[in-house]
Amino acid sequence: MAYKAGGYIVDNDFPSLAFAGVILAGSAIVVLVVKSWRQGLYFFLAWLMFEDLARKFLGNNMAIYFAKDFLLAVVYLAFSVLTDEAGTRGTSLFVFHFELLS
Repeated sequence: MAYKAGGYIVDNDFPSLAFAGVILAGSAIVVLVVKSWRQGLYFFLAWLMFEDLARKFLGNNMAIYFAKDFLLAVVYLAFSVLTDEAGTRGTSLFVFHFELLS
């Protein structure tokens, strides 16, 4: 991985280096979202504000555009497997599950 990053630096290909960094950060964020869907929702709302900046910096890559859809799908998935304190799977939030699925 360091060899590949060094190749990007030597070739003066900073958008590819930044894109690789975004992928690495995105992987860490997915792990965070799976652990806590609320933090994932906050990050999603923050990502909506800064998505255009990242897309323009990385050459208007459409993968960045669809990253928010993937992030929201992970938040929905983490929310759907939510368990409450008693250990039951989302019985108190059934109405919200129905609304998210429609």
